[in-house]
Amino acid sequence: MAKDVQEHLPLISSMLQAVLAGRESDFLEHEFQEHLPKDIPEADRGKEAEKFRNQLNLVRETLVTERMKGRYTLKMTSKAPVFAELDWDIKLKTDDASRNENWTVLPYTTLKLKFQKEFSDSPFALFGGSTFDSVQINCMVDEIDYLLRELSKVRDRLAQREENL
Repeated sequence: MAKDVQEHLPLISSMLQAVLAGRESDFLEHEFQEHLPKDIPEADRGKEAEKFRNQLNLVRETLVTERMKGRYTLKMTSKAPVFAELDWDIKLKTDDASRNENWTVLPYTTLKLKFQKEFSDSPFALFGGSTFDSVQINCMVDEIDYLLRELSKVRDRLAQREENL
C-alpha cells in the first residue's frame, strides 16, 4: 500500500496542483498523454482516459477542502511571508558568563517560528520546502500569557470574519 502511494505521489501531486489552481481541463488534456502507458492499444485509450478522469475526481473529492483552497490562494497571492510551523523547547538558564553574582535559575522557552518566504506551484509547498526560514525568540511565562491573550483575540476576530462571509 505505502509503495503504491509513493509510486503515485508525483501524479497525485500534479493532480492536486491542477485542482487547486483551477486547471483541471488543461491537466486532463496535456498530462494524460504523458502518463498514458506507451503500450496501450488505441481501442483502450478511451477507457484509460476515463480512469484518469476518475483519479483526478478522487483527488479532488478526498484531498481538496475549501480551507485548503483558501490556504493555497493566500500563499499564492501573499506579499508577506506566511506562517508554516512552530517548534519550541523548554530550557533552564542556570548561569551567565557576563554576570558573576548569585543566579536564580530561570525557566524559559525558545520558540522557533517557521515561515514560508516564497510559494512554488507545487501543492506540497503547503507542507514544507526550501523556501522556508525561521526566527527564534526566548519567552518566559508572562510573555507566553500575553501571546495567548493576543492570539485568542486574533483567532476570535478571524473566526467572526469567516462566519460573516
